[in-house]
Amino acid sequence: MKNVARQLSVVLFIVGFMGAASAQDSVKVLKKDVPESVLTAFRKAYPKAIVKTYSRETREGSICYELESKDGATKRDVIYAANGDVMEIEEAMKRSNLPAVVMATLTKNYPNAKITAAEKLIKGTMVQYESTIKVGSNTIDLLFSDVGELIKPALK
Repeated sequence: MKNVARQLSVVLFIVGFMGAASAQDSVKVLKKDVPESVLTAFRKAYPKAIVKTYSRETREGSICYELESKDGATKRDVIYAANGDVMEIEEAMKRSNLPAVVMATLTKNYPNAKITAAEKLIKGTMVQYESTIKVGSNTIDLLFSDVGELIKPALK
């Protein structure tokens, strides 16, 4: 019995350590900690935007930087590789601006849903749309292709 308890303790310690390590994958940093290549690329692309927060994270084994910003009324998160190349853009959008093909799929699959948030995601040449909906007491994140195909529903 003591051996089982010891083994369980070791497993729980390892799982806890792994959870703590993955929680540290995204860490808020100061502007001075962000490579100049990233700052220059952002300023060039979004000269009027104001950066709210800077974060460093690891994606696919590489360090990258996320800049959460506001550009007029547009909230935008841009993820850069350390060399300043854009990896991903997440741009908040009005629910009414979701493409018709996305809305058609959404209303077909979730006819009683209330859309609470919408984003346009850009990764290279790939464009996707994310929508958060409320169905009863459930909150669900949905991911759609640019042609309206439902890629991922995920209960929150």
